[in-house]
Amino acid sequence: MRLKKCRRGHMLYSMNDATIGRLFDLYGEFSEGEVTLLEKLIRPGDTVIEVGANIGALTVPMARFVGAAGNIVAFEPQRVLFQNLCANIALNGFTHVRAQNMAVGTDGGSVVLPKIDYAQPGIFGGHSIEGATDGETVPLVALDQFIKTNKCRLMKIDVEGMEEDVIRGASDLITRLQPFLYVENDRQEKSESLISTIQGFGYTLYWHLPPLCRMDNYFGQQLTLFPNTLSMNMLCVPPQATVTGMENMRISSPQDWWKDFVGR
Repeated sequence: MRLKKCRRGHMLYSMNDATIGRLFDLYGEFSEGEVTLLEKLIRPGDTVIEVGANIGALTVPMARFVGAAGNIVAFEPQRVLFQNLCANIALNGFTHVRAQNMAVGTDGGSVVLPKIDYAQPGIFGGHSIEGATDGETVPLVALDQFIKTNKCRLMKIDVEGMEEDVIRGASDLITRLQPFLYVENDRQEKSESLISTIQGFGYTLYWHLPPLCRMDNYFGQQLTLFPNTLSMNMLCVPPQATVTGMENMRISSPQDWWKDFVGR
């Protein structure tokens, strides 16, 4: 484990984490293009729900954006990553972030996570909970059943192919509160159904494809790690809201795929 002062706060991370840990170690930041977009959406005092928080790479900056008057509810099912998440919440002095060691889906119950050896190098956050049989068992909740709130500005979802399950389990929250949705969509075989489901709420969708790392990174290092790798996400805008500057990235059809939008 290593601790450094990074662009958005102090971050504790594993040097065996081949993506998030290595990016913080080399560049002092992670997917800063995502952070800057979220900063434009989030206001002081807002409530944000984050599903798939990992070690808090985006939880930490979002907690700063909402401020002490706001609230973050961050879900992370992997116990080891959850413990790291809690450490980063504490290191940055946040008392308005509630971390939950749970998986999120369409209904309540429990789920078995894949077995991961954290003592060996790997992409710790890149494992889907689908079909696992040999790991730890954790609670499974649906957001509609678990979250009781009258406001939610943003729901951020990054759950390795289970995004549609999370959204279906939050249909009442989405219909009632109409938050912005920021959703990973990097599996083409699931993309059409995911897009169709979100459009069914009356939302307008845009691809958001920021690089994982940038030339003007916090530590001023040359890009040697993932220099051309993008994050594949969608910004989903509720019916009464608008965004500007993303018109050329608008998703018009469930068949649209991110590769057709690169470079626009």
